[in-house]
Amino acid sequence: MPEVSIIIPTYNRANFLIQSIQSVLNQTFTDFELIVVDDGSIDDTKKIVWKFVKKDKRIKYIYQENSGGTAGPRNTGIKYSAGNYLAFLDSDDQWLPEKLEEQVSFLKKSKDEKLGFIGCGALAIKKENEEIIAKYELPLSYRGNIFNKILKKNFILTPSGIILKKEILKTIGNFDENFKMITDWDLWIRISKNYNFDFINKPLFKYYVHRANITKTISQKETVKDFSGLLEKHKEDYLKYLKADYVNNLRHLANSYCKLGDVKLGRKYFIKTIKTNWLDYKSYFYFLLSFFGSKFYNFCIRIKRQIFRIQAKKGNLNEFSDNLFRMIFEPEDDPETYKH
Repeated sequence: MPEVSIIIPTYNRANFLIQSIQSVLNQTFTDFELIVVDDGSIDDTKKIVWKFVKKDKRIKYIYQENSGGTAGPRNTGIKYSAGNYLAFLDSDDQWLPEKLEEQVSFLKKSKDEKLGFIGCGALAIKKENEEIIAKYELPLSYRGNIFNKILKKNFILTPSGIILKKEILKTIGNFDENFKMITDWDLWIRISKNYNFDFINKPLFKYYVHRANITKTISQKETVKDFSGLLEKHKEDYLKYLKADYVNNLRHLANSYCKLGDVKLGRKYFIKTIKTNWLDYKSYFYFLLSFFGSKFYNFCIRIKRQIFRIQAKKGNLNEFSDNLFRMIFEPEDDPETYKH
């Protein structure tokens, strides 16, 4: 039985997959199995993976019909996994050689009996020229019980940096296949409600930024729909621990739906916001604005942004008018919480 089961979900990523698999085979820790779950690819994915399978018995290839997201293939990988630990790698990312060794050692040496999963830092790299555009690190305070923090915002860059104890999924459950964009965030919330989190605060994998990133190919409507589902699923916890954030997120959702053209659904969420907190004056204003239609709504939002830009550059509003303006026209871009 392998110590670690590594799961790579993939869909039409043949041009990235070779490097991802090779980065696993380059690991200094070798007691693992690699499960590549092909979610209905129509490119050369199967041919590429089989070349690796023939050379290394630790690699398994599983093909399934396209599920429309990453949750399905990840759950398939979990189903056929045999390791004590689970590690995930997106098919366009790459691990640094010491990634598994350091994380497994960290888990085994930890004295925290409630420790369920750990992360690590990363290098964000531009795929076209291998340029390092950012270094991702976690604040030192993001250790231990992170339930409120992860409920507020998904600060875990991607599942590629996570390793977790497989046994905890027996009570927590696997990835929720109702989500497309934020299925990992939902799982981290559920895990952190019962288990602690820790991390190795140095780059142990490469996160590649390119046009084919799933965060860029999934539509805005699907992203907003996912986030509304997440809020509803964890509503009780939001109301108990983060009511103000819950209200803000409801308003952001309402605003997003109006900007996307669905003003009826947007008004529904403004009403939800007001029912949750009847003193949320911004929602009243935007609710009334939505009756003028999506085009006028978006026009007002653009005007608001332009005024804020001018205000920021010139500082030409006095303190009273500045505060009044912000009370009415608080920036309403899509909330950072559901951006990945």
